[in-house]
Amino acid sequence: MRGLNSPRKRKTALAAYLKNKPDVLCLQESHYTPRSHPKFFHSQYTRFFSSTYPSKSRGVVILLKNSFPL
Repeated sequence: MRGLNSPRKRKTALAAYLKNKPDVLCLQESHYTPRSHPKFFHSQYTRFFSSTYPSKSRGVVILLKNSFPL
């Protein structure tokens, strides 16, 4: 998918991921920069951690379902 900067890509990807109802969602190659980190995603996944790179490459995002115990 090569990055999730496009709202359309985020919506499409999230719909596919939610079919499996994961508690933890780990995404790699998110392609965010430190200034443009995620405008996520879904009301069930408001807790997330991300790592970015200075250019629009690399990057990971970990989303936790709200009901997931910490």
